Amino acid sequence: MNKITVLVLLSLATFWAIPADAQEMPAGGMTANEVASFLQGEGLAASVVTNTQGRVAGDNDNMVKSSVPGANFSVVLLDCTADRCETLQYRAGWSDCSRTPDQANAWNLHRRWIKAVIQDTACFGQFDIIVAHGVSHAYLVQTLSNWKDTIGNFVQWVGSGTLD
Repeated sequence: MNKITVLVLLSLATFWAIPADAQEMPAGGMTANEVASFLQGEGLAASVVTNTQGRVAGDNDNMVKSSVPGANFSVVLLDCTADRCETLQYRAGWSDCSRTPDQANAWNLHRRWIKAVIQDTACFGQFDIIVAHGVSHAYLVQTLSNWKDTIGNFVQWVGSGTLD
């Protein structure tokens, strides 16, 4: 083998040896398909569906549906240019919820990660993350872990109104 072939092979081997956690996401953010693939890679069922939730300017036409034990949730793609979006919002909701705005304020004051929102008789838990500017796979894994660790407490709060 000549020196150039050896250098090319070593460069390729080095690239392939980069752990997934160290790899960066595209600078412009993620697409719905990339979000679904990420969730599936973390062992969750995930499917891309049409965004039926109250859309605002900059939302993507698609969102991702998934679930963790105790809660179904959506991942809404926000701040989008074409199909690539700079921010994501994990969102779970319950249509028949007896929590009050004061209880939601108490949740938001004492809890991190998931923000409680009350709208009429519905409760929503929302968790926003930035996925643009080359965030790492490890960051995505950590934010999903934060969501999964907190959503159980949120489900309990929706049902009982108590804070542990």
